[in-house]
Amino acid sequence: MKPLIEDIADIGLPARHPQIPVDLLRKPNITGQPAIPSSQGSFPVCASHAVAKAIVEIIDEKGYDCDQNAIVAALVHPNQEAKNPDYFNGSKIKIKITKKSGDHSTGEIELEINVQTQGANVGSDLEFNLNPLIPLPEAMKMVLRWD
Repeated sequence: MKPLIEDIADIGLPARHPQIPVDLLRKPNITGQPAIPSSQGSFPVCASHAVAKAIVEIIDEKGYDCDQNAIVAALVHPNQEAKNPDYFNGSKIKIKITKKSGDHSTGEIELEINVQTQGANVGSDLEFNLNPLIPLPEAMKMVLRWD
């Protein structure tokens, strides 16, 4: 690297960037990520975040990447009010996706959210007594709601 000002002391940096030998280079793994933890701050918008994470997981399993933060933003009520997961049933949101393999094509899909609520009892020991479908059907994720 050539210094911007000629009289700067030489600190031992190489004049050129080192090159990794071609035979040691490898193709990077496909970048992709399932849902990640998110912060709702002090706002009661946990259902929005939970439903968004379920959507991200489904899209990831289908071989596509998407922006979790954009999905959360599409779901959070403008006043950041608390909403039950059922509130999102029938909602449609547009999501930008990128294929994780092949040509890495990008596009936008419109996704309709379907929320199905199954009730469960809570035992005296506060154990959640639920018999969910295991394994869940394809393209279905579970969001727990604790009242």
